[in-house]
Amino acid sequence: MATSNYTPGPWELRYESPGSPWAAIVSPARRKETDAGHRVCELRTADPEHAANAALIAAAPELLDALRRCADRLGDMDCGDELDVARVAIAKAEGRA
Repeated sequence: MATSNYTPGPWELRYESPGSPWAAIVSPARRKETDAGHRVCELRTADPEHAANAALIAAAPELLDALRRCADRLGDMDCGDELDVARVAIAKAEGRA
């Protein structure tokens, strides 16, 4: 399994305040005593598409882990193009593509 330098997950989507158009992706695992979590990024979530993008970004570490596990389990089985697509996506997420 490859080692990555990204902020470890899980990540959470947290809004700045109720009704705010701004949200942050945070990693509670990297929590400091002085804050509510390490900020991975901040984004504007004013419209539904932006909010959906934020939710997808927040799920990224768990999605990558799940995809790695599936690809490892499938190994060299004949899965058509699906396993190749998964491996390309993993490489892209790891900055190798």
